[in-house]
Amino acid sequence: AQTLGYIIDLLAAVPSVVYGLWGIATLAVFVQPFYVWLGTYVGWFPLFAPPVSGTGRTILTAAIVLAVMVIPIMTAICREVFLQTPRLHEEAALALGATRWEMVRMAVLPFARSGIISAIMLGLGRALGETLAIAMVLSPAIIVKFA
Repeated sequence: AQTLGYIIDLLAAVPSVVYGLWGIATLAVFVQPFYVWLGTYVGWFPLFAPPVSGTGRTILTAAIVLAVMVIPIMTAICREVFLQTPRLHEEAALALGATRWEMVRMAVLPFARSGIISAIMLGLGRALGETLAIAMVLSPAIIVKFA
């Protein structure tokens, strides 16, 4: 858990320009076959109707980039809020016979509720403010692939 926490913290600190370049150079190329599959087999649904984008730089790709940008921020903040729960509250719930899940539900989540809501708001704020990554992914400019 400690190593995963460090990785999440590092992902939360990555600037939006890096996410935008990753979306153009790697993700758009990777999801292009998936878009062709969606157009072929789910094309009856208007959202996935053909013609399929030849570059893979679509709104769906931009949404994936935004999700990858926002989730580490929310996860890192929630993790820190969970660690702020008083140890005595957790131990008291366990001493009264609660299972681990009941302890989390009765002691940790009520204590961390406002922090979780704050994390969600900060994540959504970053998503709304990060127009640079979206503009890079949806831009018609040709970007030379990195070696």
